[in-house]
Amino acid sequence: MAALTPRLLRGLSATKANLLGQLGLWCLGGLIVNITLFWEQRPLSSLGLIRPTWQTFLWGAIIAAGLLYVVSPVGAWLVGWLRLPDFESGLSKLRDIPASVLLLGALSAGVVEELLYRGYAIERLSELTGHRVWLGALLSLLSFALAHWPFWGLGSVVFTFIGGSCLTLLYVWKRDLGANMLAHTLTAIVQLLAISNT
Repeated sequence: MAALTPRLLRGLSATKANLLGQLGLWCLGGLIVNITLFWEQRPLSSLGLIRPTWQTFLWGAIIAAGLLYVVSPVGAWLVGWLRLPDFESGLSKLRDIPASVLLLGALSAGVVEELLYRGYAIERLSELTGHRVWLGALLSLLSFALAHWPFWGLGSVVFTFIGGSCLTLLYVWKRDLGANMLAHTLTAIVQLLAISNT
């Protein structure tokens, strides 16, 4: 889907393309929830969606701070050190988009990407690999990183792999998708609002 979206939305304004891409992401998330509930006949807890506790908010905030102030600078340094293309191809597509749409994009990424890549993919890939949680987590992480390539460029694969590793570890450790969604959303809000101010 990530590779096809730019081609399908070519010719639209950046804002319209972004909003339609987000709508597609939410539809995919809704499809996964419906598959889980009605086809697999499993509870939402099989996706890591459990009742939030104070730890949900604490760990979400801690991981977001770590992603913003430790992991992101290290990832950006590594992309430069490896002489990979930076994120300009993606940034240039977002600069003309209103901050309100970018905020919605942060929420979309934080909620739906975590549902797809952590809640669903880790759990189901772990089952398919003989309940090898770490193998399922690694496969999910690789697909998460590669999904960012079409929009953001090659450097983002390394950057996203590093940040995604933290989110993957959090999910495998806590199995609380709400904490992941909060961490991812807070991180995306700060990063995307920084784009709108450049």
